[in-house]
Amino acid sequence: MDSPEVIAEKNIETARQFAEKALVGDLAIFDTVVAENVRGNTGLKPDGWIEGKAMYRAIIAALNEAFPDMTVTVSEVFAAAGDPTRIVLRFHGGGTQRGAMYGVPPTNRYLPIDETHLLRFDDDGKIVENVVGSNNPLSLEMLFADAIRPMVLPEIFPELVLDPRLTAE
Repeated sequence: MDSPEVIAEKNIETARQFAEKALVGDLAIFDTVVAENVRGNTGLKPDGWIEGKAMYRAIIAALNEAFPDMTVTVSEVFAAAGDPTRIVLRFHGGGTQRGAMYGVPPTNRYLPIDETHLLRFDDDGKIVENVVGSNNPLSLEMLFADAIRPMVLPEIFPELVLDPRLTAE
């Protein structure tokens, strides 16, 4: 059995691969580093937790279709004190919305990202949980607010109504 230090090193490398490769569209890497039973709490699914690898994969694929030039640069990554299965990952980057997302047509706006991910790993070194916090000046939630409101507040916003500035040619 590996020492806690070795487990932490392996999980840190996996976290880095997840950010720098999987999140920017390398779904083969995604498939190798994410567990089938993964759960995620992120703005990419504003109406609740991501439940399972298939759902998470589809969301990452949709993100990269909408933002094909997405980049990620890891600024820091470390294991939580005393627990090599919990990794803290911080990165920045961004991409230009060139495809539709949440029903919002391409805006051709660059979306900068600055995120912190709290990752939990299983005994096989795969990601089983990802809780995301962001400090994004222009976040997905802001850019796609019209489309997200009916997802999270359907009783107040029963249908999608896009701001006409988003659909103006």
